[in-house]
Order: sequence, then C-alpha cells, then structure tokens
Amino acid sequence: MSTNLIRCGLLGDREKDLYVLGELQKRREIAIAYVYDRDPAAVGLEIAEILGLPRFDDADALARQAPVDYVIVAEPRTQFEGELRHLAESGARERDAHHRVYY
Repeated sequence: MSTNLIRCGLLGDREKDLYVLGELQKRREIAIAYVYDRDPAAVGLEIAEILGLPRFDDADALARQAPVDYVIVAEPRTQFEGELRHLAESGARERDAHHRVYY
C-alpha cells in the first residue's frame, strides 16, 4: 500500500449511505481505514466485512485505531459527537457526506 494514500474512516453507514462507501472504494488515492456504526446490524458493516475492511460497532475499538487523515460522517453528525471529539484529538479532520469540512 502506498504511503501517499489518503486514509479515511467512515462513521455511520446505513443502507441510505452505502453510496459513500461505494464511491470511496472506487478512488485509487483513498484507503478506507475502517467503517464504524454503533448498530452492529448496520448494512455498511456487513458490506465492509464482505470487502475485507476493518469494521467496528464499539467506540472503544474505534478509539484504538491508527489516526486517519479524514473522518467522513455519512449520518447526522450529532449522533457521533463523542467519537468525533476523540478522533479530532488524534488529528483527523471531519468531512461529511455533503462535502462540508469542519476544522
């Protein structure tokens, strides 16, 4: 894997948000570091498992992951305030599915 890849984590991946995961998979310059959703039955977690991507439904496991360049929030941001706060402390920048960037 090239060190020039942009490492992204995806928070929240319900059925309606699967296009985000699909689009990221198409991009050669992006490496999906993990998919996270609190709901262990979320469709995105099942797809991540099929694709061989790291997947988490536990905030503690998420906190132990290596830092990423961007965190892409596919669901309303307010659902992930605690997780986003911790990830921001590790240096990740947030990007939601509608391309707003939070610094």
